[in-house]
Amino acid sequence: ENKIFYKELIRSMWSYFQDRLPDSHLNMNKPELVAILDRKAVKPHLITRLMTIIYQCETGIYANADMNVVKSELLEDAAEVLSSIDKILVV
Repeated sequence: ENKIFYKELIRSMWSYFQDRLPDSHLNMNKPELVAILDRKAVKPHLITRLMTIIYQCETGIYANADMNVVKSELLEDAAEVLSSIDKILVV
C-alpha cells in the first residue's frame, strides 16, 4: 500500500511537469527537470523541496526501509510546492 502511494505521487508529479513544460521530453530525468526549472526562474528553495519529495517517493518505492514519513504531510507538501511552482510557470 505504501509503495502504491509513492508510485502514484511521483507519477502525478512527473505528469504535471510534462504537461506544464512543453519544451521537456517524455523521459525527462531529475537533473534535466532541475535545469529547466532553474531556467524558468523557479526559486532554488522550491526546487530543493521538490527534489526532496521526489527522493522520498523513490525511497518509498525502491527501498525496503521503514520510512518515518506521514503520507498526508508529504502529499500536502507536494501540493504546496507544485502550486508555488505553477504560479511561476504560468506567468
